[in-house]
Amino acid sequence: MRYSRLVFVAGVACLVSRAPHLSAQPSSDKPSIVVSGVSTDAMVIFKGMPYSATKTVARTTLTGTTSVWVSHVFRDAEGRERVDTADQNADGTPPTPDGTHTICVSDPVTKMSYTWTTGKNLEKYVIVSPSYISKHIIEVWPETSLKDKLAAIPDQPKREVIPEATGSGEVLPPTYLHGIYVTGKRIRIVLPPSAQNNAQQERITTETWTSPDLQLTVLRIQNDSTKGTSRTELTGIHREVPDPALFEPPADYARVINSPAPDSKISTGP
Repeated sequence: MRYSRLVFVAGVACLVSRAPHLSAQPSSDKPSIVVSGVSTDAMVIFKGMPYSATKTVARTTLTGTTSVWVSHVFRDAEGRERVDTADQNADGTPPTPDGTHTICVSDPVTKMSYTWTTGKNLEKYVIVSPSYISKHIIEVWPETSLKDKLAAIPDQPKREVIPEATGSGEVLPPTYLHGIYVTGKRIRIVLPPSAQNNAQQERITTETWTSPDLQLTVLRIQNDSTKGTSRTELTGIHREVPDPALFEPPADYARVINSPAPDSKISTGP
């Protein structure tokens, strides 16, 4: 059962989100709302922009219930990424410092991803999965425009237009957050009751602050009239290259090869 749980957690914590997002696109008469996002055939590798930080995700429902997840995130100059997340306790209370952690590493050099857990009385193994097998691999360096790189990909999926929706966007004055220069934007969207199976009108305001130097989101706040509020924030940002050992699975952990092939196997060595 522990193996099944770890696979599920790995899928949640490690995979890059491909969920579409809403954006306001200007037109000649009024903004139209489209569902857009990164192509599902693209994998982006950020090179030459190392950092480490603490990532906090807080979600508050309309009833006032708040859930908080805290992770430590790392990226080296080769684009390797590590996410170390403290697991919630079974009773829903916040995790303790000596509790269970789920660790995910994405390695574009080996083209593999690694997931394991640390904590007391746990089986020691690493789930190894082939990664970076997308049709399009995009390497982004400092001063590279990710938007232009994505636009150059052929056969982009068509954008879905949501009829009768309205929206507006504004550019916010640049500022500094946690010592990092960031640029901001705010998007307001109103979805009619019929859009995306909504039972009532949905108003969404999203404020995003991005570091152009590191090409990552430092702060994102979203208020949704039908779901509540979410806040994702990076703090304690350091731009030094992280310790290379952070991106290596523990040497004493067995390897579980997670592959679509029917002959997936466990090896006892690296």
